[in-house]
Amino acid sequence: MSKELFITATSTDVEKTFMAALIVKKLRGNGLNAGYYKTALNGAEDIIGKLGVSDAKYICEV
Repeated sequence: MSKELFITATSTDVEKTFMAALIVKKLRGNGLNAGYYKTALNGAEDIIGKLGVSDAKYICEV
């Protein structure tokens, strides 16, 4: 059975990405198949001439 968790907040810079990373890390640490999907992106960084998504990079590093 598939279950979903939706994280939201009423403002930016309130650590939604950080909390999502911790939740995914904890679920995976308990042997569950957990993943991260961000449906909307607000901003991107220029990384060596290419657009990069800092949130996705952060999730992978955690």
